[in-house]
Amino acid sequence: MIINTHSDYVIRELNNLIMLSNKEIRTNRKFEELGYKEDEFVNSSEVTSYMFNFKNKSSKNISIKRIPINEFGFDVESIDNTIDELNNTTEELFYLIKYPIKNED
Repeated sequence: MIINTHSDYVIRELNNLIMLSNKEIRTNRKFEELGYKEDEFVNSSEVTSYMFNFKNKSSKNISIKRIPINEFGFDVESIDNTIDELNNTTEELFYLIKYPIKNED
Protein backbone atom coordinates (compact mmCIF):
# COMPACT_ATOMS: atom_id res chain seq x y z
CA MET A 1 0.00 0.00 0.00
CA ILE A 2 1.22 3.51 -0.77
CA ILE A 3 0.02 6.51 1.22
CA ASN A 4 0.70 10.07 0.11
CA THR A 5 -0.18 12.68 2.72
CA HIS A 6 0.53 16.09 4.16
CA SER A 7 -1.71 15.32 7.12
CA ASP A 8 -0.13 15.14 10.55
CA TYR A 9 -3.24 13.23 11.68
CA VAL A 10 -2.59 10.41 9.19
CA ILE A 11 1.08 10.29 10.20
CA ARG A 12 0.22 10.29 13.90
CA GLU A 13 -2.25 7.45 13.49
CA LEU A 14 0.23 5.39 11.48
CA ASN A 15 2.77 6.02 14.25
CA ASN A 16 0.17 4.87 16.81
CA LEU A 17 -0.32 1.65 14.85
CA ILE A 18 3.45 1.12 14.79
CA MET A 19 3.73 1.73 18.55
CA LEU A 20 0.90 -0.76 19.14
CA SER A 21 3.18 -3.52 17.88
CA ASN A 22 5.47 -2.94 20.88
CA LYS A 23 5.71 -6.07 23.05
CA GLU A 24 4.94 -4.17 26.28
CA ILE A 25 1.74 -2.70 24.85
CA ARG A 26 0.63 -6.09 23.55
CA THR A 27 1.38 -7.76 26.89
CA ASN A 28 -0.54 -5.37 29.13
CA ARG A 29 -3.45 -5.13 26.64
CA LYS A 30 -3.59 -1.33 27.02
CA PHE A 31 -4.47 -1.16 23.32
CA GLU A 32 -7.96 -2.46 24.09
CA GLU A 33 -8.58 0.48 26.44
CA LEU A 34 -7.50 2.80 23.62
CA GLY A 35 -10.01 1.23 21.22
CA TYR A 36 -7.62 -0.80 19.04
CA LYS A 37 -7.64 -4.47 18.03
CA GLU A 38 -4.63 -6.76 17.66
CA ASP A 39 -5.09 -7.02 13.90
CA GLU A 40 -4.47 -3.26 13.58
CA PHE A 41 -0.85 -3.41 14.72
CA VAL A 42 1.80 -2.39 12.18
CA ASN A 43 5.35 -3.66 12.59
CA SER A 44 7.92 -0.90 11.97
CA SER A 45 9.96 -3.32 9.84
CA GLU A 46 7.02 -3.53 7.41
CA VAL A 47 6.92 0.22 6.75
CA THR A 48 9.15 2.40 4.63
CA SER A 49 8.75 6.16 4.53
CA TYR A 50 10.09 8.67 2.01
CA MET A 51 10.00 12.45 1.72
CA PHE A 52 9.57 13.80 -1.80
CA ASN A 53 10.69 17.42 -2.19
CA PHE A 54 10.34 19.48 -5.31
CA LYS A 55 13.26 21.86 -5.83
CA ASN A 56 10.71 24.65 -6.36
CA LYS A 57 7.03 24.99 -7.32
CA SER A 58 7.63 24.88 -11.09
CA SER A 59 10.39 22.28 -11.05
CA LYS A 60 10.04 18.68 -12.13
CA ASN A 61 13.22 17.80 -10.23
CA ILE A 62 12.47 15.94 -7.04
CA SER A 63 14.76 14.95 -4.22
CA ILE A 64 13.79 11.75 -2.43
CA LYS A 65 14.90 11.14 1.14
CA ARG A 66 14.23 8.02 3.17
CA ILE A 67 12.81 8.78 6.63
CA PRO A 68 14.06 6.50 9.42
CA ILE A 69 11.42 4.46 11.26
CA ASN A 70 11.74 2.98 14.74
CA GLU A 71 9.40 1.53 17.37
CA PHE A 72 7.87 5.00 17.83
CA GLY A 73 7.14 5.48 14.12
CA PHE A 74 8.68 8.27 12.09
CA ASP A 75 8.98 12.05 12.09
CA VAL A 76 8.36 14.27 9.10
CA GLU A 77 10.38 17.31 10.07
CA SER A 78 8.75 19.75 7.63
CA ILE A 79 5.25 18.85 8.86
CA ASP A 80 6.33 18.94 12.51
CA ASN A 81 7.89 22.40 12.03
CA THR A 82 4.76 23.73 10.31
CA ILE A 83 2.51 22.36 13.08
CA ASP A 84 4.77 23.92 15.74
CA GLU A 85 4.65 27.30 13.99
CA LEU A 86 0.86 27.16 13.63
CA ASN A 87 0.43 26.15 17.28
CA ASN A 88 2.63 29.06 18.38
CA THR A 89 0.66 31.52 16.24
CA THR A 90 -2.66 30.17 17.54
CA GLU A 91 -1.48 30.48 21.14
CA GLU A 92 -0.23 34.02 20.62
CA LEU A 93 -3.50 35.10 18.98
CA PHE A 94 -5.54 33.43 21.71
CA TYR A 95 -3.71 35.29 24.47
CA LEU A 96 -3.89 38.60 22.60
CA ILE A 97 -7.68 38.23 22.45
CA LYS A 98 -8.08 36.80 25.96
CA TYR A 99 -5.76 39.35 27.62
CA PRO A 100 -5.72 42.45 25.42
CA ILE A 101 -3.04 45.06 25.91
CA LYS A 102 -4.69 48.28 27.01
CA ASN A 103 -3.45 51.56 25.63
CA GLU A 104 -2.80 54.15 28.32
CA ASP A 105 -3.54 57.23 26.12
